[in-house]
Amino acid sequence: MSSFPSSFNLDTTLGAVLIAGAFSSVLYGLTCVQMYKYFQNSADDRREFRMLMAFLWLWDTFDTVLIWHFLYTDLVSHFNNLLALLDPPWSVKIRPLATSITVVIIRGLYLRRLYRLSWRNVSLTGILAAVSLADFALSIVTTCKVLAMEATTEWFTALKAILYSHIGAGVVADLGTAFALGYLLNRSRTGFERTDGIINVLVAYSINTGLLVALCAIVTLISYVTMPDNFVYLGFYILQSKIYLNSYLGSLNARELLNPKGNRSVSVCLSRYNPGTQDTERSMAREKRNLDIHINTVVESTIDEVWTDSEAGVAI
Repeated sequence: MSSFPSSFNLDTTLGAVLIAGAFSSVLYGLTCVQMYKYFQNSADDRREFRMLMAFLWLWDTFDTVLIWHFLYTDLVSHFNNLLALLDPPWSVKIRPLATSITVVIIRGLYLRRLYRLSWRNVSLTGILAAVSLADFALSIVTTCKVLAMEATTEWFTALKAILYSHIGAGVVADLGTAFALGYLLNRSRTGFERTDGIINVLVAYSINTGLLVALCAIVTLISYVTMPDNFVYLGFYILQSKIYLNSYLGSLNARELLNPKGNRSVSVCLSRYNPGTQDTERSMAREKRNLDIHINTVVESTIDEVWTDSEAGVAI
């Protein structure tokens, strides 16, 4: 059994993951509330998509169980046995894979939005998808190597290059996807006040999600580099998937706030417009019939198809 490093401290080992466990439980509670709200207002969403959301909630529940299994094992089962910290339970060792499963699924959903918003731009979406899959593959490698190790003191020297690549690929994928979505949405402005307002909110959700998760990953990396002998980096890493899931659910639930009545069309009465003299007879006929033509702007149609994942089509 390896000896304790000279910098060993309970505050930055068990204390760090205990605080992270408390925050993760709060985030899990928010996930449950958001998931409940989502299923209340998602009758139009595809069944497969709703099933995927249910799976993510179940996986997040499993992830929470893993966190508290680790905390209970080290704080209760191994109470006053500091040597047990050198060989943490399996629930800690599979954390890279457990986290990455949630992250890669949600990243895939964002990339699907990006693919459709970019008019099927295979190059842009393919590059970001490749980086995301590389991140996922590195998480599998990390998990396999950690499971084969006996002591946490070996993690820093043996996993340094892999973890740098794993976290770095995640940051690139998150920031790239967020800013690409933000750029494409921002480019879709047409001057309609209502649709531009919706776009502003969606841009904020897209960029904030990427920045928030990337910031968490960067802090994890900095903590790992500067404090390899404690669990501070593990505390930040624990929160990553929960932040990602809550951010994505927030963007889904924002649909009701942006469109509370479920009206996806803009009503335009052509009789309000003053046509030229050559169109006088046609204009008078429209006035007589008092016909309102309901249209959907290109932006609203795109947002509905890309952002809602609903079965209900939009009549253009």
